[in-house]
Amino acid sequence: MEKMFTVEKRFPYSAKTPVGEYGWTCGSTENMPLFKALPWAVSQGIPLHELDGAILIRAGLHEAQKRDPSVSLDGSNLYQIVNTLSVARRSKNGWTISYCKLPNSEESVNLAEEGYNLNRNDKQLILPLENAVVREMIDEAQARGRVAPALDSSPLKLDLQSDYECNPHMIAAFGGKKHGKNVAAVNATYLKDRNCDYGYLWQLTIADLDKILPKDDSRAETHALIRRVGLGGVSCSGIISVGVVAGNYFSDGGRARGGTVVAREISSGNKGRLVRSAK
Repeated sequence: MEKMFTVEKRFPYSAKTPVGEYGWTCGSTENMPLFKALPWAVSQGIPLHELDGAILIRAGLHEAQKRDPSVSLDGSNLYQIVNTLSVARRSKNGWTISYCKLPNSEESVNLAEEGYNLNRNDKQLILPLENAVVREMIDEAQARGRVAPALDSSPLKLDLQSDYECNPHMIAAFGGKKHGKNVAAVNATYLKDRNCDYGYLWQLTIADLDKILPKDDSRAETHALIRRVGLGGVSCSGIISVGVVAGNYFSDGGRARGGTVVAREISSGNKGRLVRSAK
């Protein structure tokens, strides 16, 4: 795994990862909420990274620092704010969670700010399924295989040796399909290197969702509950609190940075090759 990560100063930084080449900017020096992080990252030249990007950057810089202690982690080990949301809605089979990316638009910033203002007053962001941004996010999540049933209990605790990279919840959270599985494998390797035995996913449970949006609520079948997803950090004392939190308030902040796929890995016979692409 360590040979897969080669950090280069382009974009201004990039790394060749198991899922392709990923580029990113320097991280913010302060925590910021999502509605501020979205335009801030664009001002740095690259849109705010998604959850998978935060994993790839953290693992890449960790491996680079192992080879060269002078390499800075640039705050990648701290709590990361990412452009990934959890959209919970009722279906005929029960509650489902769609892991979604906000489009790069003013409407997305407005949605995140609305969530910030509601959550800081302990209210929920509940929007119609036919809201244009919500509809676009859900459709993309379905196409990418980023939908999973809500959990009966939380956190989800997964053995890093056998369960983590194959779990459908982690695959959905990290990008869906083969990409999500590959990113889950990257994170499992990183966590094991930090002497962890388990990986965790915190999420609103079915009981939580039923309480927030009960069946007898007039919005139960037509609206979705939207929360922010974040990536936990590593404390300065080295204690691992890393986990994926798929139920954060928009009013919470974290370190931000721009990040994007520069080239994706595709199969070419028995060898992989990089193809330039936009995510």
